[in-house]
Amino acid sequence: MRLRDFMRTEFVGLEVGVDSPDCYAGVSGKVVDETRNTLSVRSGGTVRTVPKRGTVFRFSLGDVEYVVDGSDINHRPEDRIKKVR
Repeated sequence: MRLRDFMRTEFVGLEVGVDSPDCYAGVSGKVVDETRNTLSVRSGGTVRTVPKRGTVFRFSLGDVEYVVDGSDINHRPEDRIKKVR
């Protein structure tokens, strides 16, 4: 799957790691919720809310990892399929 196609998929339920910025680096776990501006990640028994803008995410889908700039997916989940190009 190409990166553009991946960015149009549902993120809830996927494994994700945060690469930057430093204050969120190291947060990893499963995406449990998504809004226009944030991803909620269950990490170590707690849910961390991470802003999309200015953050680099590393998603795992099967054996493939996708590195996504949060600014590219900073849309409501239901609108992302139309807006990501």
